[in-house]
Amino acid sequence: MPLEMVALAVPINKEESMAKFRCKICGYIYDEEKEGRPVTDIDYCPRCKMDQTYFVPVEEDEESD
Repeated sequence: MPLEMVALAVPINKEESMAKFRCKICGYIYDEEKEGRPVTDIDYCPRCKMDQTYFVPVEEDEESD
């Protein structure tokens, strides 16, 4: 079986694997669950166009602000 097929066959627990990230430059919140892909799959922030390496994980207490 090709490696791509093996990766697709592994079940993913979305509750554990999906997270929210905030752009340190403009504050944009990237929600992996809503976007349907991890932040590492994007090249830049959709709002300010800065490199995706400027995204940091959103802490639980930040989400309620």
